[in-house]
Amino acid sequence: MFYVKDINKTLFFNKKTIRNYFVKKKIEAGIVLNGWEIRSIRDSKFNFENCFVSVKNSEAYIVGSVIVPVKGVLLDSQQERSRMRKLLLNRKEIDLISCEIEKVGYSAIIISLYLKNNIYKVQIGIVKGKKKYDKRYEIRKLEWNNRRKKFLKNTLKKYFYS
Repeated sequence: MFYVKDINKTLFFNKKTIRNYFVKKKIEAGIVLNGWEIRSIRDSKFNFENCFVSVKNSEAYIVGSVIVPVKGVLLDSQQERSRMRKLLLNRKEIDLISCEIEKVGYSAIIISLYLKNNIYKVQIGIVKGKKKYDKRYEIRKLEWNNRRKKFLKNTLKKYFYS
């Protein structure tokens, strides 16, 4: 008997992206990590919340991510924890990201970090920031959907169980 395992295992999902940004495009990319960084990510000792993607010399990097080393790993400096990590992307994808970043109001951020076929991947989102009134509209929409579901649930109970 064969058991199907979940191939994609999400390790990190940035909830702030949904609340604070409109996601225009999503791109999947590999990430270059050292051995101790992989062990630290397995132990959930990382922070990708306040990081973004920058393009330098036709290569994409993650800036602002912090990976705390596990016990037993000696590092030369504090700089190694928050170093720029290279992303593995095609030339077209790098050009797309650099072109979108140059537009006013757009940026590229990390949406999620996951394990796909034993390889760590990140999902990059090209995003535009929401204004305060956009956030209020989203909250209003969610509240209305919740109220509607409760109302329908209660009315169906009256008709079927009375």
